[in-house]
Amino acid sequence: MGRNKELRVMVSESVADEFDRLKTRTNRNDSEIVNDALLSYLREVRRNELFETMKIGYENMGDLNLRIAEMEFQAEQNGLESYEMSLVSGRD
Repeated sequence: MGRNKELRVMVSESVADEFDRLKTRTNRNDSEIVNDALLSYLREVRRNELFETMKIGYENMGDLNLRIAEMEFQAEQNGLESYEMSLVSGRD
């Protein structure tokens, strides 16, 4: 895990009271609870950042995907029209 670093933080009295109740319920010390809470928070922030990056990527690719789909659709339509014309004219 590496070396430990001391952090000093100020929290509201209500948060401190809730924290003290949590320590009592879980029989864990301040460092364990704060370390786990910070790790959980940091994972959540990274996950949200990744989702936001993915969202932007999908939005940016949306226009390109639509253009490709429209081109493919038009190509299929042209092929279908050619096939129908060959059936009408009796050519294979």
